[in-house]
Amino acid sequence: MRARSLNKKLFSSNGLFSALFFSNRPNTMDDLDRFIGFLLFRKFWTFVSKPKKSFYVAWRRIGDFTAYRRLRRLGYAEILAQQPLGTLPPEWADLLHLYELVRVRQPNVVVEFGSGCSTPIIAKRMAANQADADNPIAFHSMEQSEQWLDVTGSYLAALAQADVAHCHLHHVDCAAYDLEHLTDCFHPLIPDVVPNILYIDDNGGEGRFFPAANVDVIEALAPSDFMIVVDGRAKAVALLKASLKRKYRVVQNMIHFYTTFELIDDGPPRGPAGTPNFGGGRLKTEISYLNCA
Repeated sequence: MRARSLNKKLFSSNGLFSALFFSNRPNTMDDLDRFIGFLLFRKFWTFVSKPKKSFYVAWRRIGDFTAYRRLRRLGYAEILAQQPLGTLPPEWADLLHLYELVRVRQPNVVVEFGSGCSTPIIAKRMAANQADADNPIAFHSMEQSEQWLDVTGSYLAALAQADVAHCHLHHVDCAAYDLEHLTDCFHPLIPDVVPNILYIDDNGGEGRFFPAANVDVIEALAPSDFMIVVDGRAKAVALLKASLKRKYRVVQNMIHFYTTFELIDDGPPRGPAGTPNFGGGRLKTEISYLNCA
């Protein structure tokens, strides 16, 4: 019991050691329950037997660690300090990427499909933008799971009222609409909203790869500074690459598994392509241009 408590204390410190070695997989938790040496041996053997994969995993975790340190200095990490039981830990590099996109691009409207750790980060940064520029802003977060909607609500409850006054949470029934009938809006719950940033962290329900309106509808409504951000979801990325007709800069981060589609019809890209942190800004970042030949 004493060894277990010491091990858990070591890994709860959010230090670099924790970032490199800890995960919430059952075998890791079992090793912590016995002795830390079991965990170190397991990780060492993984590095020896699968060096390439282990290198990228380590790089990803270093990126998450440095991103966490930066968000903590900015006063954003403490928003997610209390994680409800059964939820996944924050992916700090992804959160820093979203923070920087909202800071640099200054969107008036953001629509998010799939709420969670990203929601309070986006909400607070949009509020900070409004304080600087005094522009009307709106943030709509769409979520299929009532449980995750409650978790997101608890995150937002920890923020000041001024940081969430523009934030709207929507519960989306898994099969509440037919995408083919969406001809003039991004989603039936918010038909009059056209976002500057569309963040995809959900597939929209069983049998779907994309939760918003058809891609041709999105392009017809998109503002000049439009960007789509996809967290993972290779099928959604493939669908966008095959369906988008306008000109885009496409940035795929292969360490942290996000992809951005930035509309560049009316001018050059805004801001750098990579996340400004050690773990993914340049390594394994692929930049391409869609429909620009």
